[in-house]
Parts: sequence; C-alpha cells; structure tokens
Amino acid sequence: MSTPPPHQYALLVLVSGGLEELAGKACGGAASMGKILVKVPTLDDVQRFVRECRVAQTILALLTYDLAVEGISARQIETIMYEQSAWDAAEEIVGIERGEAYAFRASCVRDGLHDFKSYDVMRTMGHAVLMRHPDWSVSLGYPDLEYVGIVFDRSVFLGIVVGKPQRGSQARPEKADFNVVPYCDYMSRDLQLGSVPHCTKMRPSVALLLLLFATDGVPMHGNMLDIMGGLGTIPIEAATNFTYVNALSGDINRATTSQAIKNCQLARPHLAEGSSVHARDWDAAGLDGLVEHGSIDWIVTDMPFGNRTELKKADMARVMRAISLVLRPVTGRCVLLSKGYKRLDKAATDVEELELLERRMVIIGGFVCYLSKYSISNDHLESTTVGDSED
Repeated sequence: MSTPPPHQYALLVLVSGGLEELAGKACGGAASMGKILVKVPTLDDVQRFVRECRVAQTILALLTYDLAVEGISARQIETIMYEQSAWDAAEEIVGIERGEAYAFRASCVRDGLHDFKSYDVMRTMGHAVLMRHPDWSVSLGYPDLEYVGIVFDRSVFLGIVVGKPQRGSQARPEKADFNVVPYCDYMSRDLQLGSVPHCTKMRPSVALLLLLFATDGVPMHGNMLDIMGGLGTIPIEAATNFTYVNALSGDINRATTSQAIKNCQLARPHLAEGSSVHARDWDAAGLDGLVEHGSIDWIVTDMPFGNRTELKKADMARVMRAISLVLRPVTGRCVLLSKGYKRLDKAATDVEELELLERRMVIIGGFVCYLSKYSISNDHLESTTVGDSED
C-alpha cells in the first residue's frame, strides 16, 4: 500500500480576527489569531482553493513561519526569511518564472511590541529577496509581486501575496500604506460592487463571516434582512452563497439605496439556486410597519458609527423594538455588528422580547468591534402562550 504524497504547498489565509473558527470550517484549515494555515498537494488544488475560499481577505503563498523567535529583531527576520523559506514552492504558487526579472515590494504588519519599526522589517525582507534574486528591482508603485511579513510578539509569518498587489497608489507611491494587508476578496468572486463617495464598502469576506456567525456556521435559508444595508453587501453575499434565501437590504439614505439597487441588479446573474436579493429605502426604526411581523429568519446588520451616522439612544430603542416584532419566534436570529455595545445593551433592556445569546469581540478593518446575537426570549413566548390560553 503506497503512502499519499506529502503536502507540498502551504497557504496562509488571513481573515477577520475573532471569526477564525468559522473561516477555518469554511475553508478547511488550522485557524488561530486571524490566520488559517492550509496545505495542499498540487498546484491545481491551490488554484481551486483560491477560487473557492470566499472567507479570505488575503491569501499568502507561505514562505515560512516561526511561533517563538528568541530575541526577535529585524535582522533576525531577514535571516529566517533567507535561510528557512520554502522559496521554490511559494514562488511556484504565484507563478514566478525562473530567469525572469521582477519588480517587487515588501510590506509588514506588526503589533508594535518591539524595539524596531515596520520599515526596518520591510527593508530586511527586501534584502533577503534581493540576495535570492540579485537581478530583481524594488518598485513601490508598480510591483509585480508583494512580499508580506506579519510580526506579532515573537511570532513571524512570511509569504507572497497570491494575486496581483491591489493596494497603494500608482500615481503617488510615496503615499501608499505598507503596514496593512492587501485587499483581495475578489479573487474568489466575479462580482465587483459599485460604491458612493460617502459610504464605505464592507469586504465581501467579512459579510460572509457575519452571515456564518448568525447561522453557527451552517448554510442559511429563508428570509434574510439587513436593516441598515448600505450598499447591499451583506444581503448580496447571502443570496450568492446560500440557496433559497430571500435577501432584502434597506437604508435611510436615498443615494446609498440607489447604488444598492444597482448592486442587486449586478448580482442577479450570480445568485444561488432559488435565492433573490432586493433593496429599498426605509427608516429602520419603522421596520415593523413595513415587514410582516414574525416573518424574518435572519437579521444581519453592520450598525453605523461615527459622529455623522451613529444612532441616537431613542432611535436605537425604536430599532430594537422593531427587530423584536419582525424576527421569527424561536428560530429567528439577529446579529448586530457595532463599535461598542453599552448603548445597544441600554436599548435592549427596554425590549423584553429580545434575548442576548452571544457577544464576541472581533477585529474588522483594524477596529475592535462587537458582534451581538439575539433571539426572541423563550420566557416571553411562554408568557404570551399562557396569556393567550387564559383568554
């Protein structure tokens, strides 16, 4: 009996911190601290994984990693990169041709608990690459390849971005930000959504993880609603990833809703079997007058925050009351992503029907945020049933 071939290619998948176990289940890898290590035997498997891994913000062809570097320094990271990297396998993943000269840049993401700077790591990484490829050149604005170093405490991960570098300004490369990971959600998606100037666009990979958090990692079906839907990213992800989902996005801003409607139209050729997606304008606080009571299986919403858009206390209370009326009893789930949770808790205390099932701290776009999952309280259902029977 022959033994299977050893794993040859290693990928490092970067996802939203706090949601690693959901992402790990979705793409089949060992998850920790916002990173998932995946090993596959062939290049065909690599290409298939990149096309199908829809929870990834960034995928790196892993060069090497070390979880406990003694006396960590920028110079030591250079030595680790040059001497311990699986250069051939990683370069094969990203399609580097032997004998060809490439332009590259190096980036670093670091937790700050060191006596060296991210720039020092970028410089030593670049030196390690040039020692291996002396005929290559450095280009901040027009790179063919991007090498990324991730340094947290004594842990070091080094890799090459799978896909073209998608970050930085070609017009003004000196303004490019090299201490954040690249944005490459769309390697696994044929759909590119439009935007409007005043509204930020959620990464599709984050939207999908929020949906999986709502369902505890299982496929979603039924009626799904984003009550403050912005550009419609969350409902579109629901309708394109899960079968038999009726997804609806609503927002109070007319210009944003207009773009969300266009995005839903763009998404329709990509919908999963039996699914639909629509958008309309509304005030979420008046949701209970627009949606049939007890008809919504899933509410998943990124709550607005900041001086311009954050909800006032009275509006928050009205929104929570409306949610309690439209959410389906027993099985319905509501997930709210917010910058903080004290105002949310205050609003929820006045809505006895809602029960907090889980709260989780997550890292979204570099911000510490909180996911709160609600359902209709069983105590409320029992008291309602008793009251009905007495009548």
